[in-house]
Amino acid sequence: GVICTLRASTDGALSFAFVSQNADDLFGIPEAALREDAARIFERILDPSERERVERDVRAALRRGEPWHVVFRYDHPAGGLSWRELRFLPEPEAAADGTRAWHGFAMDVTSQRATEDRLARLSRFHRTLSDTNEAIVRARDSASMLQTVTESVMSLGGLRGVAVFVPSADGAELVPTAASGPLASALARARVPLHTTPESGPSAVATAFREDRLVTRDLPPEPGLTTSERLGSAVALPLRRDGVPIGVLALGAGGRDYFNAELVEHLAALANDVSFGLETLDRAAALRASEERYRVLLDNLADVVFAVDATGISRRPPWASQMAANLAQARPSARTSVARRRPAPGGAAP
Repeated sequence: GVICTLRASTDGALSFAFVSQNADDLFGIPEAALREDAARIFERILDPSERERVERDVRAALRRGEPWHVVFRYDHPAGGLSWRELRFLPEPEAAADGTRAWHGFAMDVTSQRATEDRLARLSRFHRTLSDTNEAIVRARDSASMLQTVTESVMSLGGLRGVAVFVPSADGAELVPTAASGPLASALARARVPLHTTPESGPSAVATAFREDRLVTRDLPPEPGLTTSERLGSAVALPLRRDGVPIGVLALGAGGRDYFNAELVEHLAALANDVSFGLETLDRAAALRASEERYRVLLDNLADVVFAVDATGISRRPPWASQMAANLAQARPSARTSVARRRPAPGGAAP
């Protein structure tokens, strides 16, 4: 860090009366230039709205003679985007000419912010995973479940869009079945060829489906797109049924390097949960269809004949046990004819 004394004159000019060593390394601005104009630090704040907020807060504290503390993203000329923290306390009284001095320090807090961001992202992810699992438990059909999943995943923050792609009817391309986020409408119109063509180029979504593996990519800037429309990175995760790919969960983020190894590991676990949910819905649908077939059959039967032995329902015919149970559930008033016989020699039913 750097220890320094900041002087604010009555006309709003800022200068450093004293700065310790390494100020030029911390800010990427020569020490002589900082002594002349400390406000040059604000010019290196990358985002205009953040720059306006920081300078407004600092100057308001300077006018009131109050302590101030700011943290902001800083565009270092050599080190690129990083984080800086400044904390200053005022001298009790201003000088005779109205100039007031503030004593404090400035430091690079990039690593601390990275740790804080990581913990915050993990917290958001666990909330997302909980919401996803709840959607799986409550879902009655795959379409509503997948839409809820894409909405839940958007809560991670920093994402431009989330979508689920499935094969088209002819199997030639992947088409969206659910989408959320600022780019949802564009994703809903997307069509991804399953096989690379010179026009389409390589696709993370198609590769994830074809090769049944997770794919992450940093994406080059696309000309003609605004900042809010541009994707900096993407990840595609296969969704499986009985171990076979049936779709792809795709996420796009505005920044590059968004999908680090830790987040990708968690997303792979989430994709597995979604796959399990789809399999569960398939089994439930098959069970409901089977039950409905039995009901239709029983609703058209007037009588059922089956044989029992002394211990209960015989295993012959093989459908007798299931038929009797279904009949009792579906048509309690149905007439049944029961033939009760003694067991044949050896205990076998006739």
